[in-house]
Amino acid sequence: MSASSGASRRTVTVLFCDVVDSTALGEQLDPETLRRVQTSFFEAAREVLERHGGTVEKFIGDAVMAVFGLPTLHEDDALRALRAASELRVAIAPLDQRLAEDHGLRWRIRVGVATGEVVAGDSEDAQSFATGGTVVVAERLESSAQPSEVLLDDATYRLTAGAALVEPVEAVPAKGKAEPVLAWRLVGVQSGVPGVPRRLDTPLVGRRDELARLRAAYDQAVAERRCRLVSVIGPAGIGKSRLVREFLVRMSAEATIRVGRCPPYGDGVTFWPVVEVLPDEEFDGTTEEIFRRVRKSLEELARERPLIVCFDDVHWGEPTFFNLVDYLQGLITDAPVLAVCMARADVLEERPQWAPGAITLLPLSRPEAEALLTVLEAPPDARLRIAEAAEGNPLFAEQMAAMALEEGPAFAVPPSIRALLAARLDRLPPEERSVVERAAVIGREFPLRAVAALVPAELQAEATDRVLALARKDLVEPYPWAFAAEEDGFRFRHGLIREAAYESVPKELRASIHEQYARWFERYSGEDVIVGYHLEQAFRLRQELGRADSSLAERAGGYLAIAGKRAFAREDMPAATKLLERALSLLPDDHAERHELMRELSIASWLVGEVARSESVLSELLERAARAGDRRMEWYGLLERAHRRTMIDPAATADELRAVAQDAIRAFEELGDDFGLAQAWRRLSLVPRAAGDFATAEDAIERALAHAQRAGDRQEQARSVDALCGVLQYGPTPVTEALRRCEELLDPAGRHPLAEASILATTAALKAMLGEFDEARSLCDQVRAIYEDLGLQMSLVALSEVASTVELLAGEHARAESELRRGYELLATVGDASIVAFQAGLLAETMLAQQRIDEAEELAALAEQGAANDIGAQINWRIVKAGVEAARGRHDAAVDLARGATEIAGRTDALNMHAGAELRLAEVLLLAAATDEAATAARAAAHLYARKGNLVGARAAAALLGEPVA
Repeated sequence: MSASSGASRRTVTVLFCDVVDSTALGEQLDPETLRRVQTSFFEAAREVLERHGGTVEKFIGDAVMAVFGLPTLHEDDALRALRAASELRVAIAPLDQRLAEDHGLRWRIRVGVATGEVVAGDSEDAQSFATGGTVVVAERLESSAQPSEVLLDDATYRLTAGAALVEPVEAVPAKGKAEPVLAWRLVGVQSGVPGVPRRLDTPLVGRRDELARLRAAYDQAVAERRCRLVSVIGPAGIGKSRLVREFLVRMSAEATIRVGRCPPYGDGVTFWPVVEVLPDEEFDGTTEEIFRRVRKSLEELARERPLIVCFDDVHWGEPTFFNLVDYLQGLITDAPVLAVCMARADVLEERPQWAPGAITLLPLSRPEAEALLTVLEAPPDARLRIAEAAEGNPLFAEQMAAMALEEGPAFAVPPSIRALLAARLDRLPPEERSVVERAAVIGREFPLRAVAALVPAELQAEATDRVLALARKDLVEPYPWAFAAEEDGFRFRHGLIREAAYESVPKELRASIHEQYARWFERYSGEDVIVGYHLEQAFRLRQELGRADSSLAERAGGYLAIAGKRAFAREDMPAATKLLERALSLLPDDHAERHELMRELSIASWLVGEVARSESVLSELLERAARAGDRRMEWYGLLERAHRRTMIDPAATADELRAVAQDAIRAFEELGDDFGLAQAWRRLSLVPRAAGDFATAEDAIERALAHAQRAGDRQEQARSVDALCGVLQYGPTPVTEALRRCEELLDPAGRHPLAEASILATTAALKAMLGEFDEARSLCDQVRAIYEDLGLQMSLVALSEVASTVELLAGEHARAESELRRGYELLATVGDASIVAFQAGLLAETMLAQQRIDEAEELAALAEQGAANDIGAQINWRIVKAGVEAARGRHDAAVDLARGATEIAGRTDALNMHAGAELRLAEVLLLAAATDEAATAARAAAHLYARKGNLVGARAAAALLGEPVA
């Protein structure tokens, strides 16, 4: 394999030009005349196209196809193509006129221009022509154009919108395209205007030190009366022009200012920047004579007033221009001149002597970038994504902000940025391209040793030097490799540079490098997710090329399955869902672990709130397990489905869950499956709990925990601990005893994040009952951090109940509402069942406490609708509606509802819930002027709170009685 990668993928602009009615012309002209006219046309077309940087790929009859971006990409290829298209119409005008005068005929053309990805051959083997759908689109646009008309596609327009004057036309159907191609008619191209204009009118953000250094250089030039050179270095878009413009504005009162720019191409460009600085100067004669005249003219200007000469885009400059700058710096010794050269880091390869004293612009800091996005009025919901993607590059931020305003927060990276970066990479020598391609396939960060192992054999000895050359060009930088501190690591300076490099690698080569790196990394570390990712990419790329490799897919799926199971075990459910889904998409249908992976994927999807996906996977698992006779997995699925139905299906009953759990216990006992028994007993505990029988529920959970311990499954143990914590909070266990039990369960040696979070959450609720609200809130914050870090949305719902309980006990009703809303809004998208009903009842109570009676009544009605399977929801809605009726003066109805709540609560051992019902009964009885009965109910509430050890509740009951707390 050679250093060069041969074929490459690149985004180019294709121009297709054809003669109108060429068949009729052929019939009316003598063949010799026709040949002469065609030859003149082809010569004129080639001259125009090549002068603008296009490559004429073929002449087909009277048609011409040219590609802008082959063999070398330019960041302004689309604009070059439009300038060439516009000029073609002018270039053939003499030919058209002669043909009209001599033969009464017209020679008119029509042009189509399209931009997109193509595959280009290696220029070294004379096979550099482009292939791909972009060529078809350009040809279709051309055939749809009217005589003398140029049509361009939307991708071309987006890259040239700053300079191109266009009119919309009807979309053009194109072969192979599902939708017609959005098209524009070219009216004209503005001279000297970039295709993607920069906003230089925004306030300068940051750059104080850089401005100070420019000022210091100016002061030195004035003090020493000589030419002082300062180069402002940085990648495209980093803000070189904006910085210098700010400096010039500040200096305009003190100095004469002249500005010139090095154009990227064209005739007579060597001295063009100096022509702009000295438009009246003559630029004929020898180079030595021109240098001398330029020096004398600048000295004359500087002797009248200090002079600042700025040259922009110096990286496009010719060697003779660089020599002129050095000449001016060395020979102007009696005039104050500051020469400022703005360039990319590449220029220091050409002029290393400019490096000392150069001002290198670094990316904006995160606060500076955020300030810039505010100035740019970027949509607030897109700012985080823009800041992360732009990585402190002002141009990238500016263009992404504009795209976000146009397309919304899901905007694509602007094509102008992609073109700029791709062109920069395309200018690298083949050896450096080979290195950067391997690094890009590895990722944003890469170990030096791996790149050396992946490049062709003839480059391995010089791989380090090539990477260091890329670092000098600001494409990569030293960076600690995440997997081993002793490895020399690098990373791409910008994530978008890596993306551009990656996308330029042909898919076949890309797949090969992915597979090679997987083998290298497997020997080095064996980190499953990394090896699996690279094997997966290799498989997907070959699949896209019609060369799918089932053995490669199975290897990739196996590694991803291991990584997914590890993520599941550590409760990292967002990662687990992605990894398990990817693994299942790669593994064969008869893979031994498919059922277990599906079970874990269903649970992980549920826990992150992807309920529909979770249910779909569970249904498929049950079908597969039944067909395969996998009894164990079928019962796992049946248990999971029965449990979920109680939460999302209003028609589900506790008896159904009991029956499934009891049958599962018998089945798992036959199978000798402690893991299954742990799940079944834990699910069975939900039946008495839903009926308010927490003591019975606790017995079932203890049995579940014992089986989980025998199975040696820490995750299932954590789920049993979670269930036990709920019983300790809501059941009859006194607060002090429950706190002691929580301390026992919190095992520092074998701490599991789910168990730890459950214990801390319950501790928070118990502490709040003692009036220790600050500590309770702190514990809730710790739990929230754990759940958010793990991405457990359903667990956050449970936390919202605990946090709201803390705030209700503290008398902070608005804060309680805020906590509950987080969970309720997620649950409202899941279903209309008991868990939603319970949350609705809790939320309704916060509304009532804030005197928002209508809202409380509406939520109570929702709680009533779904309360059939949960005794807590049945009590809650009655308590709230009793308060609503009392607030509206309907005391008899209020008392009846409150008595109903106490009657139901009296059948439970949920002391706090029973006490709350008695307290509400006391409140409505007082409003109904039934003082004695109210006192009896309040004393009952105080007694129940005291049994639980809920000091805050006991104080509230005593306050209603006007009695001190015992």
